[in-house]
Amino acid sequence: MKQLLQTKYGICVHQLTVALINRTLDPEGVDNRTKRVLKRRVFNVPGPNFIWSADGHDKLKKFGITMYGFIDAWSRKVLAVHVHVTNNDPRHI
Repeated sequence: MKQLLQTKYGICVHQLTVALINRTLDPEGVDNRTKRVLKRRVFNVPGPNFIWSADGHDKLKKFGITMYGFIDAWSRKVLAVHVHVTNNDPRHI
C-alpha cells in the first residue's frame, strides 16, 4: 500500500501510518491476513534424485555474500551449498 501511494499518487507515507489506517478502516480484514498460516504441502517422490529443491539466502547480500542450498526431496540430504560474491550475474544463478 505504501509503495502504491508513493508511485501512483506521489504521496510519501510512513509504513506504520499505513498499517494503523488499514487497522482502523478494516480490522477484520487485517486480522484475517495476519492469521494466515502457511500450509505445508505434501508431495510424493518416487525415489532419490527425482526432485531436487533449491533455495537462496540473500540476508548477507549487503556484505556481498549470497548462498544457495540444494537438497534431495526424497532423502532430505543436502546435496550442495554454494556461496557466491554476487547473485546479480546470470552466470552465477
